[in-house]
Amino acid sequence: MISFLELSTEETQIPVQSETEKRSFVGSLNVDNIARIIDGCLERTNDVRNQSKLINLRRGEAKDVPTIMATMKDCGVDISKMMDEEAFRIDGFGSTPLFYCILLEKPNFEVAGVILWCIGYSTRTGRVLNVEDLFLNEEQCSEGVGDVTKFVFHALSDIATSLDCCRCGWK
Repeated sequence: MISFLELSTEETQIPVQSETEKRSFVGSLNVDNIARIIDGCLERTNDVRNQSKLINLRRGEAKDVPTIMATMKDCGVDISKMMDEEAFRIDGFGSTPLFYCILLEKPNFEVAGVILWCIGYSTRTGRVLNVEDLFLNEEQCSEGVGDVTKFVFHALSDIATSLDCCRCGWK
């Protein structure tokens, strides 16, 4: 398992939330608070790495489901074997999301990649952030998207820290 928390945030100077900021959400992880945490972490990551302005990270929304599924299909996923769009929308963007999504967006708002992740729980360690899938559009990778994956993982580490997760991993 890859531990993203091992990445040094000092190395790329991406600030993470202070203890006071992150502790304010412990015990009250409702949909709105989680969305606010995700948006704050992605904004910090975008502010630091956006010198090149090649890619912007943003939280996926229900309106993005067709684009998310198209990106997955472009990356070789046989979406005919997946659930339908409506089930995907409910599971990811309903009142109790089972997963979260980050979009890698180009300046023209074209989606170059998708990260699906969820919050799990370990009886030994507590909350965990699990990255389920990372889809990068192959054509976009030659334009700098591959380089941005490091910042995606820093953003995920920041989100995990802000949600008081003890571990951030990719299965």
